[in-house]
Amino acid sequence: PTPEGTRPCFSTDGKLWAIFPGGAVESWDREKGTRLARWQNFTLFDGQHYLRSITAGRHWVLAGGVRAD
Repeated sequence: PTPEGTRPCFSTDGKLWAIFPGGAVESWDREKGTRLARWQNFTLFDGQHYLRSITAGRHWVLAGGVRAD
């Protein structure tokens, strides 16, 4: 199993934010079930990189990761 997508969270405006396999961060409207935004992790470094945590506020979303060589 991938370490990504382990802990979704809600922003203050009620959007659901989560990390998906491949390093994608997405927000969803929980009432309509539609995706609102998507950001894909990209790196130029060697090794494996995983986004493992996410938190969302009123204006910003922060995703934290780890690099495993």
